[in-house]
Amino acid sequence: MAFVIGESDKRDHRRCWRGIAVMLFLIGIDEIASIHNTPSRRLGEVVGVHGGWLMNAWILPALMLCLGVACCYFRFLFRIPRWMAFGFVGAATLYLTGAIGLEVIGSRIEYLAGGFDYDGREIYSLSFELIGVAEETFEYAGMLLTLGILIRRARELGAKFTLSFRKRSPEA
Repeated sequence: MAFVIGESDKRDHRRCWRGIAVMLFLIGIDEIASIHNTPSRRLGEVVGVHGGWLMNAWILPALMLCLGVACCYFRFLFRIPRWMAFGFVGAATLYLTGAIGLEVIGSRIEYLAGGFDYDGREIYSLSFELIGVAEETFEYAGMLLTLGILIRRARELGAKFTLSFRKRSPEA
């Protein structure tokens, strides 16, 4: 959707919209596959963090990446309509509150409950599970707000985005 909006928006905004499309695609892939969790143990060893608040050490490079993206999109936020800029900042704040902020709190609780051995069955913490629910809630709220912004902007620009479904014939 962001890519289609980029094709309909001002020419000098296209690169930014394409970047947004790629970021949203990668976030979606990561949400399904949890790729970000894979390097946490090794990264923790590299930076000397073996547990506690930064047990899920992936948040360190994630914070640097977020700062880089914010710097790259700073000018774009001042060139788009005010409602959209505030919406994107709000959506990012919601998403990052869950993805990084609550992840830090969850890391501490998970560490106290069993660390890397935590499995949710034999080693269980209701507090950790509730933080996980809150984390996902914030992430989804940020994504839904982003989707609403994209739908409104597409409508304003008259951008066409269609999906069509048809029944497959038995011969196919």
